[in-house]
Amino acid sequence: MQKKDCYQLGFIFKAYGVKGALSCITDFQLSEEIVKTWESIFLEIEGILVPFFIEQIDIKAKNSFIVKLEDIDDETATKEYLKLPIYISKEKISNASKEIEIAMLINYTMFDADGEKIGKITDVIEYPSQWMFCVNYKNKEILIPAQEEFIEEIDEENNKIIISLPEGLLDL
Repeated sequence: MQKKDCYQLGFIFKAYGVKGALSCITDFQLSEEIVKTWESIFLEIEGILVPFFIEQIDIKAKNSFIVKLEDIDDETATKEYLKLPIYISKEKISNASKEIEIAMLINYTMFDADGEKIGKITDVIEYPSQWMFCVNYKNKEILIPAQEEFIEEIDEENNKIIISLPEGLLDL
């Protein structure tokens, strides 16, 4: 599996217990409904995505989960996996919620249709009527609607998003 075929979920934070479980942090909230469909995840080891089969996975808090992977059976074995990035196949996410798909754009750099840099997406927020990107624009946080009609291109390879905004939106 290649990175372009996956989304980065987060990273392994620390060992959990003494039987090889791992505590993981994400940039967004997962649900039990979504993770129960996963059979495996990928860990980035020396630049290569290596698959690991999931024995058990449990959501623990807003942005964390505990995973027990096959062949990692004790606390000593977990040490070589600490701080590694965790990936999931896009195929497993595309059928999931809109929240996860849009949260995958956190840390992407946003550009306007003329190629001018707007800023880095620092968060996504759900409002009752729509999703909003939080963007660091000219050293302040602004909100930009995360609407499909504004998004011209998502360049996953370069972590870029190109948008076409209504005139004056950035001046508000």
